[in-house]
Amino acid sequence: QLGIDERVLMFLEMADGHLFLADIVDRIRTHIRSQLSPRHVPALILPVAGIPYTRNSKKLEIAVKKLVSELYRVAQETSPEEALRTVKADEKTTSTLANPESLDQFYLIPDILK
Repeated sequence: QLGIDERVLMFLEMADGHLFLADIVDRIRTHIRSQLSPRHVPALILPVAGIPYTRNSKKLEIAVKKLVSELYRVAQETSPEEALRTVKADEKTTSTLANPESLDQFYLIPDILK
């Protein structure tokens, strides 16, 4: 036991014509709980406008995880305002993005900081 807690977050980019509704969140949670385990159920399931991808069409999961984890850590240690002011995505990461604006949205989701 390392004594390290980790929150599982799920970000959903909704397909055209589909809305992010509580019913979808409930169905996802139920499916994950029954097919995997309760510990795999995300603490938060949040909508995003787009998923960050590299120019080679790979999802930037690790970079998003690092950014969100750092935002959360700094917000808990100081304040949400300080986290938003000081935490920035690494320049090497942003330079590889096909859609660099997609990282900006993670600063606009207040639930990430709680």
